[in-house]
Amino acid sequence: MINSPIIADTGVIVGLIYEKDQWHEWAFEQSKHIVPPFFTCETVITEVCFLLQNIKDGEQSILGMIADGFLQIDFRLSMEAASVKSLIKKI
Repeated sequence: MINSPIIADTGVIVGLIYEKDQWHEWAFEQSKHIVPPFFTCETVITEVCFLLQNIKDGEQSILGMIADGFLQIDFRLSMEAASVKSLIKKI
């Protein structure tokens, strides 16, 4: 069981929610071995909602994952701007 911070991107979240997605089985199987929450950001949530807008309960599922604490959004650029600026400067 993995008990460290895991970042969830659009593909993983769509795969978890949408049973017909090509990555559904893989994402579902992997999620059994990871202790939530998965960390993500607003941009990923927006993209998932867009991709699942025509899937029955797709948008409700993603919002439910946030409400249940399965997904967590902790990054706020306004709070982290100085750190991000410093990281970009190093590139």
